[in-house]
Amino acid sequence: FDLQIEAEILGCDLLWAKDNPPSVKSHPYSGEKKIPCACKIPNEESGRIPMILDVMRRMKAAVGEEVALYGLICGPFTLASHLRGSGIFMDMIKDPEYVKNLVGFCSEVSCKMAEMYIEAGMDVIAVVDPLVSQISPKHIENLLAESFRSVFSFVKSKGAYSSFFVCGNATVQMKAMCETGPDNISVDENVDMVLAKEKTDAYNIALGGNIPLTTTMLHGNQQDNMKFVVELLDKLDHHNLI
Repeated sequence: FDLQIEAEILGCDLLWAKDNPPSVKSHPYSGEKKIPCACKIPNEESGRIPMILDVMRRMKAAVGEEVALYGLICGPFTLASHLRGSGIFMDMIKDPEYVKNLVGFCSEVSCKMAEMYIEAGMDVIAVVDPLVSQISPKHIENLLAESFRSVFSFVKSKGAYSSFFVCGNATVQMKAMCETGPDNISVDENVDMVLAKEKTDAYNIALGGNIPLTTTMLHGNQQDNMKFVVELLDKLDHHNLI
């Protein structure tokens, strides 16, 4: 689970840490609005992909008959921000067509990553896009939705399931996310699961979440986690719930 894999291949410099995934420290298109050429789309020999595919194939052989395996890829909008930097938020106002084109290219990268991961045995492709919770539903509809739909549609065409992972409080973005057509939306502790489930149920999308990562999972014990889950199950219809 490293959202910098694609960014590194596309020319971003990374800051490496001993015990955490690396972070992006440079944005190759921060000074100039460009769209990468198709030749930059990753393949099985690019960057760290050979190592990842090797691990996926070994996991599939070891546990794949009983355990569903997730392949997590960097979502198109977050990948576009890696390339462009924080300037992408101003671009959304001043040059929305550029943002749409850049995110469109990044969705092609997402489709290629998904294809490689599915061929390596992954059952679910999770499109992880933490920045989606930072923009308005209208921006999602106008600038991102088409690209996300293309990724989820591609995953479905390959016989796998798709999941839309988003961080932060994405409660107000849920409807716009549902309309991009994933099989599942997975959220963290900031999202009101009752309100979110109303939205996902309307689109027959499975909802996954949302045990608090720090207070309960990291610092709590087994009973704390069980208690949280039981209380959550009491609030929600169990159909389409993970």
